[in-house]
Amino acid sequence: MALTDEGQSPELSCRAMQARELGRAFGLAVAERTVRNRFPGHMVSTLDAEAILLAGFARSGPRPSLGARPRPDFFIEAWRPGEPSRVFVVTVNGNHQKATKRTAKADRSAFKQLARGSERAEHFHLAEWSTTPCLLMSTELLALDGITVNALQAPGEGLLPARPASGRGSADAVLSERNLAYAGAVKVPADGHSERIQNGFFIPRKELSWYGQLLARTGAAGQLAFAGAGTEIAQYLADKQGHKHHKQQTFAGSSSVRDARHKIGPTSYVGTDQVFRLNRIRVEAFPGIGGQELPGLVLDIDATLITCHTEKEAAAPTYKGGYGFHPLVCFLANTGESMSGRLRPGNAGANTATDHIAVLDDALAQIPDAHRHGTDILVRTDSAGSAKSFLTHVRELRARGIRTFFSVGYAVTEPVRRAIRALPDQVWHPALDQDGTLRESAEVAELTGMSDLAGYPAGHPHHRPP
Repeated sequence: MALTDEGQSPELSCRAMQARELGRAFGLAVAERTVRNRFPGHMVSTLDAEAILLAGFARSGPRPSLGARPRPDFFIEAWRPGEPSRVFVVTVNGNHQKATKRTAKADRSAFKQLARGSERAEHFHLAEWSTTPCLLMSTELLALDGITVNALQAPGEGLLPARPASGRGSADAVLSERNLAYAGAVKVPADGHSERIQNGFFIPRKELSWYGQLLARTGAAGQLAFAGAGTEIAQYLADKQGHKHHKQQTFAGSSSVRDARHKIGPTSYVGTDQVFRLNRIRVEAFPGIGGQELPGLVLDIDATLITCHTEKEAAAPTYKGGYGFHPLVCFLANTGESMSGRLRPGNAGANTATDHIAVLDDALAQIPDAHRHGTDILVRTDSAGSAKSFLTHVRELRARGIRTFFSVGYAVTEPVRRAIRALPDQVWHPALDQDGTLRESAEVAELTGMSDLAGYPAGHPHHRPP
């Protein structure tokens, strides 16, 4: 294989992105194939090292992290049910250095990347120092012989105990977190001298079963991510790995998979149809979530003022006499998810129709096709969203197959007040809260035909509370 003419000219292409993404991808593919060839008949799981290490070594704080501590890029596990598994530490890098007559071999970027990879891999150990096998990869995208992956291997066993099929310690058992030491955790033996202590991500022998369970559950969460099943992912992750984040309801990415709805027996499932190859076998899969479907979606659009105490880009005086920003955001009321937003200066208008249209269109684009088309979608705003051009846009979306409705605030002008006072008592109805219960001291009535709505979309009722 080789790069195209465009790729051969780094100054004309995304050089850094190619080196990072393509280089890592080729290196990881070679590492996976190496493990598969060495352990035929085994399943091979590739896992992000940071996601794994967070469960045992995350620094405390509002957002768990590993900081800048050196660490490998991936772990690869070769396993079979009921048998001990093998773990490999993997580092991957890529570079665009072009070999020329002036480029000495000792100056090649690949050598330096392998050396740095060795340093990062040296910071992870299972049970004892220097017994975990490592695969260090550096991909040369512009090598004379085409794309070349340089590899170094460090021997070792990397054995983990066999995981039970059920019960405590199995992949289905709830994972507990650990607070393992990093500073001074690794003991390095020295011939004829006292042992040396160094920092590192060290998994003690008594925690090897826990570490194997961690690999299995994190791998399951990664597989479920293809379905966009946030709540299903969360059950396999510890808090430090993002359990709280994934508990929110999410949707599958409409650009990468095809949304689908299937009914199996009396239960309806919403998910994604996927087609992929597993050991050269074509597999069609439907990961989905069963349950009662929502009768409709509700999008809430609202602006908010954010105070800024220093001069920052786009900060400006606000209509309430403050200073800062005035972003416009949209949330899906059914789940509480943030759908879209537009950053705006503090002096941006509250009722700017173009901003409301842009935020609404961005929010609709986030909804999978299976829900965006064929599902009633109610758009709610306060009176800032009552601009005629915005409401006309909401109504015109129906021509694209999107069944939109709107419920917006409306300025109480003197003609509106007169119309409200003229309403007879028998047309007022008790108001309900969102949960269907009666709202205290509140009633609603319809004013359609009693106030001037010229220029607004026809066919929409006009309601006012008392």
